[in-house]
Amino acid sequence: MSLLDCTTKILGIVESLSGRPVRVQEDPSMQLLATVKIARGPAPLHMVTYRPMLQQPPDYRICFECGFIVRLFENPPESRVDFGASSEASRKMDLILADRSLLPQVRQMKDTLLQGILAQLRSVPIGLRVDEWLWELCPSLRDQQIAAIKTQLQQNVQALDPTIRRAFPKKIVNANAAINAAYALFWADKLADPAYALPYRSIGADADGKALLDIYRSLEPRPRNDWSLVDRWAENLGLLGWYQWTPYKLDE
Repeated sequence: MSLLDCTTKILGIVESLSGRPVRVQEDPSMQLLATVKIARGPAPLHMVTYRPMLQQPPDYRICFECGFIVRLFENPPESRVDFGASSEASRKMDLILADRSLLPQVRQMKDTLLQGILAQLRSVPIGLRVDEWLWELCPSLRDQQIAAIKTQLQQNVQALDPTIRRAFPKKIVNANAAINAAYALFWADKLADPAYALPYRSIGADADGKALLDIYRSLEPRPRNDWSLVDRWAENLGLLGWYQWTPYKLDE
């Protein structure tokens, strides 16, 4: 596998910061574009896995996942944390899914809905920090980055389909739309194309997205603020108590 010099550089940054190597592998069977498993305990290395795609090099996806490792390890050991569902999250989701207007098959999607909204809550705000870092650090990656972001923007709009919005719990639908609106507003500004934000304005979600983006811009982009950023988005979205931060230990 031939990688861009910038990708090699970022892999080196991860290994230097964490003291653990990075293994990159492809998996044609995976549904996500890329994932990362951060080293800990008996897992002696960081694993970045990506789905190969025709005519789309993997460099941006690899670097994006590595960015989360970089931001974790740029914090001192005592400030490194893991993110996961809280003990209350399951009960909170049960209350939402108790709505009898929901289709039975939707009520059976509890775990998928919970994992999805929590993953979005964590990955989007911190991911925007990673993207800004890559934008400045790796100009050679920019064409791949823009292509991937445009694809993501198109995919996000699909969740605005009225049939989808009516089928799922209002709290989850609204949180999803607000987060996606913040993402769209960010890139509409960065790419100087206001059209990316128009779908969210049409359903009135642009104000919610702007509120999240204002929070994002109010905090210094230091890794130590990532947890506060997620917490403040969660507070705005009514998702406090759905997740918890636990200490990350490299050797445990």
